Amino acid sequence: MKKIFVILFVAALLFDCTTGTNTSKETGTETDSVAVSPIVHASSTPFDFRHLTGSTVEVQFLVSDTVETVVIPDKVVFAGDVCTVTRIGFSCFREHRNLKSVKIPKSVTSIGELAFYNCTALTDIEIPSSVTTIERCAFASCSALTRIEIPSGVTTIGEFAFSECKGLTDIKIAESVKSIGGHAFCSCEGLTHFVIPSGLDTISNYLFESCTNLVSVEIPSTVTAIGSYAFEGCKSLKNLDIPNSVTSIGFRAFDSCSSLTHVVIPSSVQKVGGGCFANCSSLAKVELLSGIKSIGSRVFEGCSSLTDLVIPESVDEVDYSSFNTESIPGRLLVYNHGSSCRWIGNPEACEDVVVPHGVTHIGESAFYGCYRLKSISLPNTVRCIGDYAFDNTPITRVDLPESVTEIGKGAFSYSGLARITLPAGLTRIGDRAFYNCKLTSIDIPSKVTSIGQGAFTACSLDTIKLSPENPRYLIQNGVLYDKKQTEIIRAPVSIPHIFKIPPTVTSIENGAFLCCRNLQRVEIPSSVTKIGDEAFNGCEKMYKVEIPSSVTKIGNNAFNGCEKLYEVDIPSSVTEIGEEAFRGCVYLYRVSLPSGLKKIERSVFYDCKSLERIGIPSSVSLIGESAFEGCRSLSEVWFYHGLKEISRGAFSGCTNLRSITIPSTVIGIYDNAFEDCGKIRVTIKNSRKNIRISKNAFPPQATVRYEK
Repeated sequence: MKKIFVILFVAALLFDCTTGTNTSKETGTETDSVAVSPIVHASSTPFDFRHLTGSTVEVQFLVSDTVETVVIPDKVVFAGDVCTVTRIGFSCFREHRNLKSVKIPKSVTSIGELAFYNCTALTDIEIPSSVTTIERCAFASCSALTRIEIPSGVTTIGEFAFSECKGLTDIKIAESVKSIGGHAFCSCEGLTHFVIPSGLDTISNYLFESCTNLVSVEIPSTVTAIGSYAFEGCKSLKNLDIPNSVTSIGFRAFDSCSSLTHVVIPSSVQKVGGGCFANCSSLAKVELLSGIKSIGSRVFEGCSSLTDLVIPESVDEVDYSSFNTESIPGRLLVYNHGSSCRWIGNPEACEDVVVPHGVTHIGESAFYGCYRLKSISLPNTVRCIGDYAFDNTPITRVDLPESVTEIGKGAFSYSGLARITLPAGLTRIGDRAFYNCKLTSIDIPSKVTSIGQGAFTACSLDTIKLSPENPRYLIQNGVLYDKKQTEIIRAPVSIPHIFKIPPTVTSIENGAFLCCRNLQRVEIPSSVTKIGDEAFNGCEKMYKVEIPSSVTKIGNNAFNGCEKLYEVDIPSSVTEIGEEAFRGCVYLYRVSLPSGLKKIERSVFYDCKSLERIGIPSSVSLIGESAFEGCRSLSEVWFYHGLKEISRGAFSGCTNLRSITIPSTVIGIYDNAFEDCGKIRVTIKNSRKNIRISKNAFPPQATVRYEK
């Protein structure tokens, strides 16, 4: 017989047994009267209770795990007091997998966190109008629950409240609800239609995430924000009407809503978050109405059917990746009330471009990756070439109008640009603006007062010209300096074999001598404190450099590819040597590291095939990844007390290294640190338990011995 356990409110009866003569006014007869006051004692129920206040309690726990039906009393005698049950407590019925039906009394005002979590058989529950709050995960994973009605008393539904209720097909929510937490209905796969209550102003993050059968949703005019991932993965969602009250749509709000075909973004929306409609593979038409100001990154990424896109001029911020989909017919987008432009859609159509009059700003990454771009005509209204505007394009020539005053960061980097005339009104050239272009000459006008780091790095500049009226810079012997001659900005690749840096110079800037292939020797004065990134990168004939004791920093790739450089004495003043600083110096056989060095960075001496021996100063605590990888002539390495970690691949491929001693301060030797070092003998001045050594840190042939 099916077991039903019903809690009846009859455990204790209190009698006032007064028998009297009671004459009815209507009948005049005498009757016996008994006054009955039924109250349930807590001990006679299958629940544990807990005091909330002197006269209120919560149901704390259901003792029996076999019960199928329960009726919660509204009052109990608990600890000698008659108390009202006002709350279902934390995890009260959690994972009671036989529970099918629960009756909640009208005295209850809140349903606690995880109260019915994973009650997989629960099908019947009625929430009374006395309830105001349904807390976090209250009904999460109640997979058999098919319908629920949230009554008019409820104002708050917590995070994950009904998440993973996969059987839920019918839900009604009263207009009294003002807040629904994130993930509240996520993965409710049975939902096909949802009406959001008009009391709500925000659709929370992940609210309907992975509701895979949700076809339509009604959003009231009270909603002002749609949260991040709110409808992500709602692959059946077809009907979407965003009201004119919404001002923002969050990050990836409709990601992977693969049944959406048409979307209208109302004029009230000011910002569309990144990836908002990403992977909406059926989305063919999008209308962005006038009023929107910002379009985030990758908004339409993976929208393979999108062919019709209406974008208003009110947009003033467009991320370069927003429209990177070849399904959109390529065209020039003019936005920000006609002042900015960029190419959107299929880059194949971007060959010969005419920018209309009135445009003042070529947007960030406006033509990035337009691999067929041949020519561009710019009107005399353009004032700014944005960051990375022509990055990675094959364009060989650009005629900048006289109106241009600013060239942004990386504006022509990695382009085919071989010829450009800088306008007389130009004032600023951004960092790496012409990095790795085909330029062989440049003429800098008089009004330029700012040239960014590495602006002409990796350009094969034979000639650098400068207006004599320029107040900020000067040219001496073909080399570009700041006016006070404290910074070397850029030397032409045709610089003489031997170059003496003036004694006023304090900084060799990024890429200053990059690819000066004829340079054999450079004399650095004691005034210099900094050697910048890529300062001498690619000076393949340079065999000698003397670094003065004034230098404190050697930048990333500073001497990378200086193949003929055979020895370097790094003074004790140097505390920082950047990544790959001496990488590929294949003839470098001797180097002395400074005593103040804190760290040997990644790949600093990578592939220095001739390096024979090295001493690691006691100040060094870390040897970075691949720091000496490929140094196949390296036969001796001295590690001193103070070293703590030897990183991945640090000495990989040092095939001539025969023995090493690891000091007791070392706490970690990581993957492939001494890979391909053959039969290397390793002595570790520590016990095995005090040092972490990756399984493949040493080659299989290695002999490892511990000495405490």
